[in-house]
Amino acid sequence: MVQKRVRGVSPIVATFILIAITVVGGIFLYKFFMLYASTLSTLHTVEITSATLTTSPTIFTINVQNTGNVQVTALTVYMNGLPVNMSLSPMPLSPGGSASGVTSKLPVNISSGHTYYIDVRAVFADNSSEVVSSTVSAS
Repeated sequence: MVQKRVRGVSPIVATFILIAITVVGGIFLYKFFMLYASTLSTLHTVEITSATLTTSPTIFTINVQNTGNVQVTALTVYMNGLPVNMSLSPMPLSPGGSASGVTSKLPVNISSGHTYYIDVRAVFADNSSEVVSSTVSAS
């Protein structure tokens, strides 16, 4: 009876195959981690840095700062839940930048000494949004 010699993969070829599998797996894990880390580091925040309201004449001024790292594409201001007809500029608002607006046309009647609720809705470049709130007293 003649025995056939079964030949396997040489140790050198097997080593190269294992190294290739390890490198491909490492690249996959690196790309996955970088995608996950960039998602976690995205910061969508704005801040109302100042708001003033005078009654004689009626003038409302507001300043908003982008304190996050995503560009703001739109800002909408509300007073006591009603939209204020005001455009803030500059727009779009880059990270670290500030926008301001002034108007005399308000959706509510203003009385000196009263406090009014202010909401600012920011829409970011990735279509997410955030609402920040504050109050302002009329003087």
